[in-house]
Amino acid sequence: MGALDGLRVLSFEARRADELATMLARHGGSVRRAPALRETGLPESPEAHELARRLAASDIQTVILLTGVGTRALAAAVSDSCPDFARHLERATVIARGPKPLAALRELGIGGAHPVPAPHTWHEVLGVVDTLGAAAGR
Repeated sequence: MGALDGLRVLSFEARRADELATMLARHGGSVRRAPALRETGLPESPEAHELARRLAASDIQTVILLTGVGTRALAAAVSDSCPDFARHLERATVIARGPKPLAALRELGIGGAHPVPAPHTWHEVLGVVDTLGAAAGR
């Protein structure tokens, strides 16, 4: 007998919906899926191109990447206008808020990012920023 026997479970998961539904069903739940989010591409982003331009000019010293999806989307958005984006990003101090932006950076061939420790909230992000600033004498 599973912990969810006889219960109806509503799953809002979109990206890993099948895995979650299988897990819930394995514990006896009757699963209904209603994905709450859908990822869509962004329209042309002047801000992304400006960021790439300023990274190329070394005008930006620190970049904080919050999500893997956002990291990949940023790289894709500037790929035509800034083919060396990964190289320019790697010159900056990069802070990655968790394992997903770190994985996206690895896909781009970028190492040396400063990971934010769990639970990856704003508090831990600021802790890394403070530590790096103190190490740089700022």
